[in-house]
Amino acid sequence: MFQYTNARHGALSNFHPSLIIVEGGHLFSTSEALYQALKHPHDPDRQRAILNAKTPKDAKRLGRAGKLREDWDRVKIPAMKWTLALRHRQDRTFREALAATGNLPIVERSRTDDFWGAVPQPDGTLRGTNALGRILALIRNSTKEGSELTPPHPGTDSLGFVLCETSQPTSPEVLAESPIWCLRT
Repeated sequence: MFQYTNARHGALSNFHPSLIIVEGGHLFSTSEALYQALKHPHDPDRQRAILNAKTPKDAKRLGRAGKLREDWDRVKIPAMKWTLALRHRQDRTFREALAATGNLPIVERSRTDDFWGAVPQPDGTLRGTNALGRILALIRNSTKEGSELTPPHPGTDSLGFVLCETSQPTSPEVLAESPIWCLRT
């Protein structure tokens, strides 16, 4: 079980620092920021604001605001799988923390979110879908079986998460002006 980034298994949290580089050289400081940016393929300004957010909490707040992609409810689980598969590939601390869970169930304890996590009940149990914990267990178990989840190349995935066609940024100014994610047409 995890809840806080500085506690046991805290490296499994989407708020834990984890540099994730996506095509085009865009660098996200947490998986939370990347996930939130995926909600706004029609709003490059919001994506940049999420990318530049000072904290994962700020990224989450920015990601929840504005108009989300219309099919978000349908694609939010695959989007989280995609995000965490990228993180697993690039972040050794995350891989080690995931492996350290052994065969234990993975549960994100949350005060309020009973979809991504599980919420404590008055009787001391946790209740919720625990979608994040289930995805983490899927990635961990796939790795153990030697069939690691591989994030699809953005140009081939079916979710429409593709980087806008831009040349490789050569300066911070070019990067700042480049949209990060667009919907595939």
